[in-house]
Amino acid sequence: MRKLVIVLTIFVVVGCATNVTMTGKEYPSVAPLAVKILFKEKPKCRYEELGFISTPLSWNQNVAIEKARKKAAGIGADYLMIETVHTNQYNDVSVSAIAYKCDEVDRVNVDIRPRQ
Repeated sequence: MRKLVIVLTIFVVVGCATNVTMTGKEYPSVAPLAVKILFKEKPKCRYEELGFISTPLSWNQNVAIEKARKKAAGIGADYLMIETVHTNQYNDVSVSAIAYKCDEVDRVNVDIRPRQ
């Protein structure tokens, strides 16, 4: 019985995690609020795609996006492009997104500066 409880606990914890599938290099983490959110548009800078991020179901869209933003910040992203927002019949929401890293970023103003 104890083994069953441990296995079920692992499934619940793993199933509730925000997932990242890395497609690029991981960078040092940044503050979550430094990650700009975009909806279905790529950053207007030279960028590297870092990875795909998907969240578990959350009780609203803002919570789901903040979970994705925190995960993107953890891999050093500058931008998070929300590709899809999934809503189920109970109005629970999950998001799918792509994390991007730009060449040069002013982390105070989060502005993209062109290279010279």
